[in-house]
Amino acid sequence: MLSSYYRQTLRQMITFHCSRHNVIQSLRNVIRYDALETFKLPQRSLFQRAGFYCEDNEHSNKDDKKPFNKGAESTGNGDNFSGNNAITPYQPSGKDANSNGESGKNQLLQKFSRPQGPAELPAIPLFRRPLFPGVVAPITVSDPAACETFISLFRSGFRYVGLFLHRNAGQIGAPWSGQVSHETTHSMDSSSIEQKSEVDEETEENQAKNEDSQSTIHQHPLFTNPSELYRVGVLAELFRVIPRSTGIELTFLCHHRIRWTSVGKIKPILYLQTEPIREEPVNIHDPQVRAYALAIVETLKEIMNTGSLYKEQLQLLLESVDVNNPYQLADLGASLTSADPHSLQQVLEAMRLEDRLVKTLNLLKTELETARVQQKINKQVEESVSNAQRRYFLTEQLKYIKKELGLEKDEKETLLTKFRERMEKKAIPKQAKAVIEEELSKLSLLEPASSEYSVSRNYLEWLTSLPWGITTMDKLDLKHAEKVLEEDHYGLKDVKQRILEFIAVGKLKNSIQGKIILFSGPPGVGKTSVGKSIARALGRNFYRFSVGGMSDVSEIKGHRRTYVGAMPGKLIQALKVAGSSNPLIMIDEIDKLGTGFQGSPADALLEVLDREQNSAFLDHYLDIPYDLSQVLFICTANLTEDIPLPLLDRMEHIELPGYVLDEKIAIAKKYLVPKARKESGIKASHVIIRDSALRALAEEYCKEPGVRDLRNKIDAIYRKAALKIAEESSSSQKQKISISQSDLKEYIGTPRFKDWRIYEMTPAGVAIGLSYTRLGGSLLYIEAIDTASGKGSLKTTGRLGQVMTESTDIAYSFAKGYLKTIQAANRFFETASIHLHFPEGASSKEGPSAGCAIVTALLSLAMNIPVSEKLAMTGEITLTGKVLAVGGIREKVMAARQGNMKTVILPAGNKSDWEELDDCVKDGMRGIFVKEYSEVFQVAFPSIRLERKSPKKNSHQEDTSISVVA
Repeated sequence: MLSSYYRQTLRQMITFHCSRHNVIQSLRNVIRYDALETFKLPQRSLFQRAGFYCEDNEHSNKDDKKPFNKGAESTGNGDNFSGNNAITPYQPSGKDANSNGESGKNQLLQKFSRPQGPAELPAIPLFRRPLFPGVVAPITVSDPAACETFISLFRSGFRYVGLFLHRNAGQIGAPWSGQVSHETTHSMDSSSIEQKSEVDEETEENQAKNEDSQSTIHQHPLFTNPSELYRVGVLAELFRVIPRSTGIELTFLCHHRIRWTSVGKIKPILYLQTEPIREEPVNIHDPQVRAYALAIVETLKEIMNTGSLYKEQLQLLLESVDVNNPYQLADLGASLTSADPHSLQQVLEAMRLEDRLVKTLNLLKTELETARVQQKINKQVEESVSNAQRRYFLTEQLKYIKKELGLEKDEKETLLTKFRERMEKKAIPKQAKAVIEEELSKLSLLEPASSEYSVSRNYLEWLTSLPWGITTMDKLDLKHAEKVLEEDHYGLKDVKQRILEFIAVGKLKNSIQGKIILFSGPPGVGKTSVGKSIARALGRNFYRFSVGGMSDVSEIKGHRRTYVGAMPGKLIQALKVAGSSNPLIMIDEIDKLGTGFQGSPADALLEVLDREQNSAFLDHYLDIPYDLSQVLFICTANLTEDIPLPLLDRMEHIELPGYVLDEKIAIAKKYLVPKARKESGIKASHVIIRDSALRALAEEYCKEPGVRDLRNKIDAIYRKAALKIAEESSSSQKQKISISQSDLKEYIGTPRFKDWRIYEMTPAGVAIGLSYTRLGGSLLYIEAIDTASGKGSLKTTGRLGQVMTESTDIAYSFAKGYLKTIQAANRFFETASIHLHFPEGASSKEGPSAGCAIVTALLSLAMNIPVSEKLAMTGEITLTGKVLAVGGIREKVMAARQGNMKTVILPAGNKSDWEELDDCVKDGMRGIFVKEYSEVFQVAFPSIRLERKSPKKNSHQEDTSISVVA
């Protein structure tokens, strides 16, 4: 805005009807001419308005009263200029310019004259969006050569350029070509731009804000490729140059559309030959044109009412633009949308007014929909935020009211009171109590917002939640314990006896100190359920956690409190959940512990499972000793061989063998069938499973030593029975379902194990051994043939482990020597190429217990005599023919029984294991115990008598008697 002095001078001259020439001459006296070159748009507009309203006494002409702007021309007065963006500088006609010989009168007007026809203009590419007539746009130039060119252009007085949209606009930012040199900026500051007063600076700042809000700042380097520019652009007038840190800022006023036709020159900047685009004459009062114009105005008002980003600009546009001028309305309406640059270029290139109005209206409608969606999103966000704030304020007010009424204490005081109340109910050791008191004092001084506050609070939560000194009373009633064990489990006499002995010792001592017991056996034999039964018999709390696959020592010993999310170990968590210091804690799958870079959990358990050390167990999180000596630990494992020896040495081992056929049938009748019937919602009278079906289930479908698979099969039978009952529920008569052996195929499919035996009668070269796996015992067939290649070698197949491969080599060496002893003339092993195979090659086989069976198979092949029928054997063989004891006798004998074996050869060292077996396991089988292989040979080949070369006895020629036990 002009100062009050300038404004007063103008008003006086206009009042006294001064001529245009006199007004301009008078203004020169109060405003330096050089400063006119840097006038902002409002100042220059006032010059134009003054020149338009003044009466020129010397040259009275109608053309002097006609503004160049189309909006003013359509209304017939000078008040319809459309603000900063729509004002077009005044240009006199040729007659006015030349009628007076006074050079001072025309000097200022010639400075702002613009080309009316074809002209060669500097071309500036626009990289973001096109500009429209009537728009003021600041453009930043960074290239030093371009900066010098535009400064020279500004000084020369010819300040018109062409602005053309780049064809890649909107895809990438404008490239950057360098910085403005110090000399360029200095020369511009010293000669082109004068120092402004404080009022001018403030006016410039406000004007820049208004212009920046209506245009996009572009950054342009030196550009010389015209083929990348659209043909249609705008003629723009440079009326201000401002130095910036990255170059210079050029402010342009866009006038009318132009089209470039050819290339002029490309250095120092690109010059294009342009021609103005003449607007086709249109009747602006045409109903269709007016309808489009009113629709645009209405859409602009709707956008403004929705709170659009351009609300202030839209309001200014509606107040200043002549709504009767559709040309301005179409251009400025399109320029205020956020459409993509190519859509805006289509508006700029539309020559017909109606097409331009349609395109602008479409862009505005799209903008309106976007504004509505944005308004909807803003409303949802505001509602959400307002509700949250309202809830927060009400909550704070409620807290304050309760505090004033004494109904609620401070959060910190409440916590401290809660922790102290917990301490009063427990017998906390002195060392732990001192740590808790110190932590309470620390918490009282901390602010709730601090990070240390939450760490201290969590630590106190754990310390005060532990059952310090809280124990449960043990039930030492032997009859009650025996009743509970019998209710929950069938068989397992040895296990039950060991448990009752354990309870009896506690009864005599009047307390049961912490014990560490290990239950080992195949899956599904009831290891976990036995532990639960012990806890119920003793009246102790029960907690179970599995360590299978655990590889982090912190799971046992806890994390340091310095770590984020630190927690105590599993044992401290178990005590908190159990609520007593003497619970029964079951550590499941202890044979499957892992080892990782975080340490070995097996080593951490050495302290836990040692009765001499666990009275002062130190968890890393608590950092206070805790007494675990009263805890009864029960661990479970499938194979004790996988447990580290130091850890196994600390536990009392109780083995849970698999169940025989009769035991499985009894367990199914007593436990599995009633449970499955209850879970399926079937009454006992509706479905009956016959004993024949249960026996067939155990023999032909479920061969594993446990009863887990048997339980699953019984559940499947009752589910199918429930489906049949549900389908027949609509009928009046309900038939009872009786399931026998012949019905099993309908309910659970064909049998999986029809017969374990591969041979009804074993041929020569085949022997039957006994093996022990995680799933129990099984028959191990050993086949030997001569490939007749004459090399005298041995080949083995069947996925053998290292120990079993070595056992095979030992058996082969012993068999070659033993054959010479019993049949000196037999040279079979010298020329035979033997292939020794162990069927079921998918299963890995390991261990030395098949040595006797391998020797028997080789000798049977060498003598071409089959082994005795229904004979199975186990035992490790040495090079001198000694038979050593092996493990898994119960499982192996059960496998022989299931395979209908009548005779079992066992090492003499396993005779005690045989005697401990239940009668139901040994019934109908004969056990033979041997010390040397010669005894095995006499049982396997009874038709052959040993040939003695001399009365001297050696390792395989002793005169021994065969021990037979029925």
